[in-house]
Amino acid sequence: MSTRQPRMRRCPWADAGRLSLILAVAVAGATAVRGPAVAAPAAVVKVGSLGVTSDVAIFIAMEKGLAAEEGLQVEFQRFGSGAKVVAPLATGELDVGSGTAAAGLYNAIAGGMDYKIVADKGQFRPGHEYVTLVVRKDLLDSGAVKSPADLRGRKVSTMTGRGVISQYILGKILEHVQLPWNAVETVDLAPPNQFKALVAKSVDAIVTAEPFGAKSEVEGVGKRIFMAQRVKALERLQIAVIQYSGKFMTQRRETAKRFMNAYVKGIRFYNERGGKSDEVVAILTKHLRVNPEDVRISTPFYLDPSGRPDVESLAAQQDWYHQMGWIKQKVAMERVVDLSFLQ
Repeated sequence: MSTRQPRMRRCPWADAGRLSLILAVAVAGATAVRGPAVAAPAAVVKVGSLGVTSDVAIFIAMEKGLAAEEGLQVEFQRFGSGAKVVAPLATGELDVGSGTAAAGLYNAIAGGMDYKIVADKGQFRPGHEYVTLVVRKDLLDSGAVKSPADLRGRKVSTMTGRGVISQYILGKILEHVQLPWNAVETVDLAPPNQFKALVAKSVDAIVTAEPFGAKSEVEGVGKRIFMAQRVKALERLQIAVIQYSGKFMTQRRETAKRFMNAYVKGIRFYNERGGKSDEVVAILTKHLRVNPEDVRISTPFYLDPSGRPDVESLAAQQDWYHQMGWIKQKVAMERVVDLSFLQ
């Protein structure tokens, strides 16, 4: 009689379990050697900003995590006018310029500087006139100034720089009332200082961006004179733009695309919520350090839902700056605008 024990059959699940355990130990060991996975550092994008309400889509992208979702960290540097953004943008010290298409931009491009307008940052449309002529209230109340024609011989402040959008607006208003450019004495000031000058009565009127026009009315020192409905050249007007440096467009193109993605998402957030919603007001109040009520009474600006700028309006501005002698040589708009980042 045989004494051999019956052979026990191996369970296939036991082998699978043993293999899983071995793999788990191996993976754990490898992880211990390598250490925990480290997220890639956020790409820094340096933005030159005027610190006005039309920067809102960038502020939203920062505050709502839209930039972070794209792996970006946005760093701001404030300037008094769009003209002053030109030099650091041209050299690549800035990646993104947030301002207006000033005469200096066209001159720089004509001179061989490689940077371009890539997106909208604020336009005039009916009900969206957010850069306005503001006249001292005491002059209006006394009847000394009844219309822009009465500004002849008076001091009018435009935003800092030669050949900027506030000067274009003033120029078109003066043309409308048949006054030459030199009929008024222009004073260049940054928007916050324009308001202070109006309070001090060192100027008679200002052409300024919101919220400073609204703030002038809140404080009882000035009154906005809305001209876009009366002056054809101002009915549809490209006010502010996003610009990319040549280095950002070529050497960091993928980062530039990601910034545009975050920016356009910021535009959509603004358009969906509205410029006077609590969320948008809170964001603007934080970044502009103004009273929330100033923002709520400010005229909202128009942002194209797709981020596309009005190229026809930009071309008209270049023509006027050239007529004024502030642009030496006109350049083709293909050298000025690149909309490929919006696609």
